[in-house]
Amino acid sequence: MDKGGTDVASLNIGVHAPPQGLYSIDFENAPTEYPGQPDIASGYGGFRFGDKLDGNLWTVAESGGNEYVVTNPYNPFFDRVDGKLFTIEGVDVATVFDPAYQGVDALVTFEGYIGGNKVSEMSLTVYGDTIGDGQHISLEALGAVDFIRFDIQPDVEPTGFPQLAFDNFTVLV
Repeated sequence: MDKGGTDVASLNIGVHAPPQGLYSIDFENAPTEYPGQPDIASGYGGFRFGDKLDGNLWTVAESGGNEYVVTNPYNPFFDRVDGKLFTIEGVDVATVFDPAYQGVDALVTFEGYIGGNKVSEMSLTVYGDTIGDGQHISLEALGAVDFIRFDIQPDVEPTGFPQLAFDNFTVLV
């Protein structure tokens, strides 16, 4: 019997931690929450997109082979599943996810929160384009926050607002 030998073992544990650092969320092949339904899965890309305050989620949509998300008018917010601070360095946004909304511009006010307290706000006009022609905006002026909500004017329900289409988030955590 040898004394003083060393045993070597390997242990791998699979952990599904949200992404960290600088990364992109593009919604291509994004999982859905319910089979056969377009609701985006909670936690995709490390975020909750309008997640279940009243049972409504944002939905995955497709145009010309490009997948993107359409907001839910009752849950206009997104936050990290792990509660960490994040900055949205850039995102594509549009008002036209349906041909009926062609040419409808909207004033959108984004609010940043930390621990339930509003810490920043910015407003901009989102032009009435399709997501393929949407504008690329930066939300860096909100700073590092743990929750972002937005409000859209004009509020012309029931014709669809307040809703936006988003794609290609660039996130820094």
